[in-house]
Amino acid sequence: MNKKFIYLSVLCILISLSFGCSPTGLNENGDADAAKRPVQEVRVVKEISMPGDIPFITYRDPVLVGDNMYVCVSDSYGPINKVINYDFNRREYSIVFQSQLADPILTHTMANDKWVIWLEHNGAGLHNTIYLLNRETNEILKLLESNIGIISPRLSGNYVTSVVPRDKEVLGSQRDIILWNLDTMESFAISDFGELSFYNTFVFINNEQVLWTDSVDGVGYYKIYDIETGLIKEIEAPYTYPGYAMMAGEKIYSINFQDHRYWTNQDFGYFDTSTNKYSSLMDVLEARWIARFRVSNNLVVAMYEMDEKGVIKIIDVINDKVVSFSNPLDAVDSFNLSIDTINISSDGRIVIGREQLGMRNATLFILEAVGG
Repeated sequence: MNKKFIYLSVLCILISLSFGCSPTGLNENGDADAAKRPVQEVRVVKEISMPGDIPFITYRDPVLVGDNMYVCVSDSYGPINKVINYDFNRREYSIVFQSQLADPILTHTMANDKWVIWLEHNGAGLHNTIYLLNRETNEILKLLESNIGIISPRLSGNYVTSVVPRDKEVLGSQRDIILWNLDTMESFAISDFGELSFYNTFVFINNEQVLWTDSVDGVGYYKIYDIETGLIKEIEAPYTYPGYAMMAGEKIYSINFQDHRYWTNQDFGYFDTSTNKYSSLMDVLEARWIARFRVSNNLVVAMYEMDEKGVIKIIDVINDKVVSFSNPLDAVDSFNLSIDTINISSDGRIVIGREQLGMRNATLFILEAVGG
């Protein structure tokens, strides 16, 4: 296999392991006042079993919108080749899309009131397509096709952004960050990277701002592209290699490295753009390192390993305190194999996924916040 394809495949796997599938967005349509109220508790409100409630075996990237859950599935332990829409109140599902590739992998499902996106690629990295579903018309479009690679497409409002390889001949070349306006179906290359590695190929978008990180001459940066003005703001980061950045209000959350070759040598916290101060959350989490996280306007959900057991903690972003919740995964002993996903929907609901390969079933938990 071509070394370039091996590189891209490994890169996508690292991103998937550290971020769990496709991260869902912030509270795009949320109440501004609700974002200022502390969260008192998070409760499990629904439990969905596979193949009981959903008659499929494995899954990737469940995302909630209204009473529906869009999720990539497989009816065997083979390729994940379908996207379904599951109405969890009616307990009914429909197949939205079925891949025609010989060895497909469907990932990175994201959804809002109008759109659903997902990424189709094969194991060799030779076929990569971003698909777009218009929920109002049920029309499915190909947003982009590439024979090199597409990394972590994200949806927010009427925009999609992704990292797409630019130079097809040179391994490790710069990439363009591409932005699509779904109202006009126009695309724009908005930036390249000074230095690109697994920690910063993740691009975040919310409230018409695109966020990514970079490192130039030993200095780390948060970079924010304003869609309305077309301007890029650079903010010097407290670490040389800030990675996987996400925004919630005026805070930029990131996993930070002095040397990105050592994954567990990290700090997790947020940079407050209103005060230009960085605050670590490691003591609040009581963690040495975290594996992945998600943010909303009210909450940070972080997952890490302690004493060979998976731990999930939820932090209220108003006062940086751990929120009380009944963790459905307390009995899980195997962190790396059992906890498959954490996502936050556009209205702030949390999805935690547990896959039990030995028992041939999986469980998805939907959690809602109280008091926020």
